[in-house]
Amino acid sequence: VFFVCDQKDAAAKLAGFARTKIGQDLDLIEKNAFRFCWIVDFPMFEKEEETGKIIFSHNPFSMPQGGLKALEEMDPLDIKAYQYDIVCNGIELSSGAIRNHLPEVMYK
Repeated sequence: VFFVCDQKDAAAKLAGFARTKIGQDLDLIEKNAFRFCWIVDFPMFEKEEETGKIIFSHNPFSMPQGGLKALEEMDPLDIKAYQYDIVCNGIELSSGAIRNHLPEVMYK
């Protein structure tokens, strides 16, 4: 069992490094294999650590899941974006998004 205690992002980063290091040291990482992962449901916004300001987390031109209603009624930190990544063995190969194509959502 492995525990990490810190702010959310710092703890996740440290746990990721530890997971990789332990996997390498114990020879747990499968060799000569390609394992793919499709990542979806990225957060549209995140809180900047230094200022506490809400900022775009990845791509400000992506369509928010829930459209205008989500922007008007939800906590910004709960809104997901229509963004995706394809990952192989932990390496991002490509990413994409559904572009925001509705003027009323762009203005908001």
